[in-house]
Amino acid sequence: MLTTMATALNARLITTRGYGNNTNTNNRTTRRFLRASSSKGGGVLAKDDDASLVVVNGFWGKPTKGIVSSGGMLMSRSTQYYQKKKSRGMVSLKTNASSTSSSSSAKAAAASTGDGNGFSLKTGFSTLAAGPRTAVLFSLWYFFNIVFNVYNKSTLNVFPYPWLISTLQLAATSIWMLVVWATGIQEKPKVSKAFLVAVLPVAFFHMVGHVSACVSFSKMAVSFTHVIKAAEPVFSVILSGPLLGATYSPAVWASLIPIVLGCSMAAMKEVSFSISGFNGAMISNVAMVLRNITSKKQLNDFKAVDGINLYGILGIVGLFYLAPAAVYMEGSQWAAGWSAAVAKVGAEKLCQMLFLSGVFYHLYNQVSYQALTGISPVTFSVGNSLKRVAVIVASVIYFRNPVSPLNAAGSGLALLGAYLYTKATEKKK
Repeated sequence: MLTTMATALNARLITTRGYGNNTNTNNRTTRRFLRASSSKGGGVLAKDDDASLVVVNGFWGKPTKGIVSSGGMLMSRSTQYYQKKKSRGMVSLKTNASSTSSSSSAKAAAASTGDGNGFSLKTGFSTLAAGPRTAVLFSLWYFFNIVFNVYNKSTLNVFPYPWLISTLQLAATSIWMLVVWATGIQEKPKVSKAFLVAVLPVAFFHMVGHVSACVSFSKMAVSFTHVIKAAEPVFSVILSGPLLGATYSPAVWASLIPIVLGCSMAAMKEVSFSISGFNGAMISNVAMVLRNITSKKQLNDFKAVDGINLYGILGIVGLFYLAPAAVYMEGSQWAAGWSAAVAKVGAEKLCQMLFLSGVFYHLYNQVSYQALTGISPVTFSVGNSLKRVAVIVASVIYFRNPVSPLNAAGSGLALLGAYLYTKATEKKK
């Protein structure tokens, strides 16, 4: 009798939610429900070299009416309310598919959304419990980021053309996003002419930040470039005041001191130091801050585009900026460089390295976006700080870069300053 009652209740719930009896309708409706619940609230722009600093600097700037800015995450107030209810046990996304007596319609709906205890292309690992999900996503985020940095630097070592390689990486993101949009894995963003005009300067600075970081990686050790990239908060504080009218507490200003001192100490004994590589990292810092500022100014009226879609659009628009610039900067050298690289590692190996650096460039960015969902900004900020440490340590071990005591102390001090900056800006919010 209990089984009969459960079946009737399941059928009633499905009918009242508008799923009806048509399987295709069930699939579409359930997909929309999950999208609305798990991804519409906002997003992150996470590009490795600045992924940590997206949260550190608050990509979207100060909260504005109707939204809450949580580090690099843009979250609507309705989504924030939903997540609070979910954390108190008041909201559940689980369907009735787990019931042994569920109806065939409920099973079809659960199958289409990937509800259960595993992975779904549409929802990632959101069907896992909060603890395991965070652990899985953080592990993948760190792993993909480390692998990207290894492949990126290895490729640059044999084929030192950062403008071309960074172009291919933006192309990888563009192709990936076009495929998931076309197949329905990711909901297509609704963009207007006004939005495209507004996104142009943001995409430009996004492109400059990416290619400049790639230039830096081609000239210096990965570890040292990441240490210099940790100085981005300095430029954020300096530029956000006059351009956004932002004010900062004494604690924020104080956190910049160990960043500057640490970067200076690390540079003193850095074996791989190169002025062009150092300039590339610094230009990337400035460009990423300007990207953050222009996004705050230009995109406040277009919050319907979620984070991962915005990231994809920036990659596509940035590709149109970068491709002709890459041809101008390096095009005449590619043929000779390709022949030399093929002589070193072979054509198949070189193509594999280029392909994987592009794939992992996109993967770690997408996973970093997914990791933001359902965790606090402080948790994400701590994870970001540890991620940068993990990348630096892994790159030093893999590439066997010599590290002096002064270099290690300076790197640690700079990273500590970046973490203190994160904590100070979080307190301000």
